Parts: sequence; structure tokens; C-alpha cells
Amino acid sequence: MSYSDASVTFLPSHTVASAVKGESLLDCALAHGIDLECECGGSCACTTCRVRVVSGQDYLSVAEAPERERLAIEGRTGNNIRLACQALVGCGNIVIDTQPDHCT
Repeated sequence: MSYSDASVTFLPSHTVASAVKGESLLDCALAHGIDLECECGGSCACTTCRVRVVSGQDYLSVAEAPERERLAIEGRTGNNIRLACQALVGCGNIVIDTQPDHCT
């Protein structure tokens, strides 16, 4: 694996991590010691890994139907909310809030 031209800033800790193109935000967080809950292990079966994309939404994969449906079922839509296990990193600078509930 090689690092892409991507970086992910995790709020509120302000930890900046280099990201591998195509890896999930969850994998990036865990690889850099960010404690991000994920009860289902990254299989899009819960919403515990939800994050709010503060900036860089265009540098993430588009939310697919299973992710959108899971968030809708749990009432967790809006304000750039994504599941970290489903959002794949592209190239660019991304800022995410790992504690989105205080904003939604």
C-alpha cells in the first residue's frame, strides 16, 4: 500500500493522519490510534462509527444505498453524516468530527 495525497484530520483531537487511497475512514482512524466505536466491525450493520464531515466531502466516496438506508433507519441523516466504515478516502484534505451527536 502507498499513501495517497490525502490527509484526514480527526476532531476534536486535531489528530492529522496520512491516508491510503481507498481505505475507509474507520480503518484510517484505527491505524492512527483514534478511538472510534464500531459495534458491527465495519459491516454497515450499525451506526456507532458515524462521523460528521466538516470539510473534504468531495474527497470521499459517495454514500451508497446500504449506508444511506442504515443512517435513515437510525434517524442519523443530515449535516454530512457518514459511516466511517463505508466512507472511502480519495485524494485531498478531509476533516471529520468523531463526535457528531453534539452537532446534529
